[in-house]
Amino acid sequence: MADESTNPDLVDLTRESMEATTLRDFDAAIGGVFAPEAVFDVSTAGLGSLEGRAAIRRYLEDWLRAYEEQKLEHDLLCATPADRAVSA
Repeated sequence: MADESTNPDLVDLTRESMEATTLRDFDAAIGGVFAPEAVFDVSTAGLGSLEGRAAIRRYLEDWLRAYEEQKLEHDLLCATPADRAVSA
């Protein structure tokens, strides 16, 4: 069916990436989820979009450097038909 995600594990992969980010394991957080040419859209936070794994990693490292402890959680996380993970 055209509207179904081609990657049914996207939500699980995103949760794993969030857990790895919380542990500051950026290789695991980035490598298993983001394609080399991925775009990480943080425009709703006024930060624009980041293109590529290296830019996404730098953003996460810089962001978490500001916190002694940080835990990423989302109550609602789902995959869209366009193979994107969306959180609320």
